[in-house]
Amino acid sequence: MIDGYWTLLTADLKLKDYPAAFATLKTIDRSFQMEFGDFTTIADYAGFVKSPQYQEWNTYLKSKKASTKSAPKP
Repeated sequence: MIDGYWTLLTADLKLKDYPAAFATLKTIDRSFQMEFGDFTTIADYAGFVKSPQYQEWNTYLKSKKASTKSAPKP
């Protein structure tokens, strides 16, 4: 199922629909609990990296990380 989301993300990036790419990335993250690499090193993500949505993506990841640190441990 994840392959479909990667295909959708690829389409979002090729269409330069960066709000959709951001939404797709969040869906992938929430559905599959993945670790993401550095998008700044991947040519296909160059336009996204320059977009405001990339900053939103970084903010999303930072807030997720902060909430994980503050969550009580079982």
